[in-house]
Parts: sequence; structure tokens; C-alpha cells
Amino acid sequence: MNDDNEMRTEGARTTVTLKTFADEVDAEMAAAVLRDEGIETLVSRDDPGRMGIKRSAKLLVLLPDLKHARALLDAMNM
Repeated sequence: MNDDNEMRTEGARTTVTLKTFADEVDAEMAAAVLRDEGIETLVSRDDPGRMGIKRSAKLLVLLPDLKHARALLDAMNM
């Protein structure tokens, strides 16, 4: 994992950054793969950007799902 392990807590649910993608489209594709496996995801853009400019995006998962989610993405070379 090449990310800073950023964690967010909302109520009793803690999310952690699984991976930062170069653009939002790649992050959304990876999120769809994880959702198909029953893993809740959140895609968060790093910056507001401007129309037509690619922007990086973080893929977050619940802390208990981190290991499984990482293994799934690694297996798919994502």
C-alpha cells in the first residue's frame, strides 16, 4: 500500500484509505469490484479540480475489511 493509512471515524465506523488512484474513474472501478464482493466503499476526491482536469481520488473501506479488500485488489493488479 502506497498510502498514508488515513483513517476517518464516523460514529462507531472507522474507514481507512485503501489506495489513492491517479483519477476518479480508476477509483470507482476498483470500488465496484469491492462492492461486488460485499465490501462497503467510499471514493473521496483529493481536490476539487476543474472541469476536464483529472484529479486523484482515495478509495476508503471499513477498517475490518481492509485486509480482504487489499487482497482482492492485489489479485486483480489494481
